[in-house]
Amino acid sequence: MILGIDAGNRKTKIVTEKGVYMFESTIGEYRERKLVERFGDDDMVFEYEGRKGFAGTLARYESEFGGSRKGDSKAHEEAKLRILLAIHRHSNDIVNDIVVGQPISTHSESEKIKIQDMLKGTHFLKVDYGNGFWEKKIIIRRVLVAAEGCSAILCRPQQGLVRLIDVGSGTINFGTIVDMRFIDRDSFTERFGLETNKTKDMAAIARKIANVALDKWHEKDKVLLIGGGAIPLFEYLKTYFPNCELLKPTYNNQELSPAFANAVAFYRIGEMMYEGH
Repeated sequence: MILGIDAGNRKTKIVTEKGVYMFESTIGEYRERKLVERFGDDDMVFEYEGRKGFAGTLARYESEFGGSRKGDSKAHEEAKLRILLAIHRHSNDIVNDIVVGQPISTHSESEKIKIQDMLKGTHFLKVDYGNGFWEKKIIIRRVLVAAEGCSAILCRPQQGLVRLIDVGSGTINFGTIVDMRFIDRDSFTERFGLETNKTKDMAAIARKIANVALDKWHEKDKVLLIGGGAIPLFEYLKTYFPNCELLKPTYNNQELSPAFANAVAFYRIGEMMYEGH
């Protein structure tokens, strides 16, 4: 199966030929519970390579040290677990070809190789969704690592200059595309997001984002806003960028939230690169 997986710090988004999906990304330690409560469809207990833990909503409520590792690289164990959980939840195939993301600033060959090396191969993952453990053998045959933010232009291909702001919980990607070509000089990642600040004041966060962007960009540039923070920040960012728009990707003629833009783009890359090969 081909999967586009955006393993975000707050939510993991998945696109396959069968549909679009999302689950909470929190990972936490395991412990025996005296009272077994259910918190939602994202409750998961996992076993992988000798490690047992909680994931999803269960980790958020019941792990003392649950959370999500934030930063400008996905070359780490937590991202690996999110991706494997995504495959376990949404693929019935043993062999899978995937496209995942990496923030713009660390989208280097060395970091991409690290991600590919940690994901490729055979994995055995057990997950209990509330009905007992279900073990799957997962073979990840091929891995492509796409640039977060910039790749979303595939959801709305167009000519000319386009800026993309990808607002996540842990990072914000600022991408620049000219005639469907990535411009490295004017693209970058900032290591802050909606869940890295003490303030929840959206106007203040938008001002910070705009101040960073306007160091390199012009206020009249066309800006496409994506990511989990796109909708709450849209009206505030539009005061700085009048030509700002929400990028709502479409999949099977269904309009989706901007939060799915990366995952839809990753899946389209997978379709182009894997099918027929």
